[in-house]
Amino acid sequence: MIENYSFVCNIAALASIEVTGTTSSIGSNITNNGTLRDDFKRVFIKNTVRLSATYPAKYGIDLNGSSLQIQRTDSVLKIFLPPPRILSYEIHLDRLEASNKKGLFRFENEAAYTEFQKKMYSANRDVLEKNQIYLTRSRNKICEIIQKYFVPLNVKTICIYDVQEYKLINIKPG
Repeated sequence: MIENYSFVCNIAALASIEVTGTTSSIGSNITNNGTLRDDFKRVFIKNTVRLSATYPAKYGIDLNGSSLQIQRTDSVLKIFLPPPRILSYEIHLDRLEASNKKGLFRFENEAAYTEFQKKMYSANRDVLEKNQIYLTRSRNKICEIIQKYFVPLNVKTICIYDVQEYKLINIKPG
């Protein structure tokens, strides 16, 4: 069982999923409310920045801060795991696309690009951290790999994430 514990830890740590996508952010000092002040801003001091970049993100479980528990009865093995989460996320700034629309009296502002990059990073990471589709795919993959390991032993394996029990259809031997 100790060997299985170590092996299950390794499987769970390695069974991550990777997703890729594109994120974008638009920021402007124009409110588009139709007022004379807004029209004045549009002509003279408009500053609209559009950024778009690709990203990779990895989902899985982190066993550094918590421990894995295994309970075995005669024919059922319950494996208690921490819930999956985003393990890594980065924006490829080398593939960043940017555009800036300025008014007559607005000059190039490099700080604005940096600020919008930070905003884009934070906003997209927040969305990905809550993405139930990717979190579910990560749960499925981890549990499926663990279940395949125990198939030759004719043991039904149930993965339980945090408090919420998560079951994947038992994989039958042969």
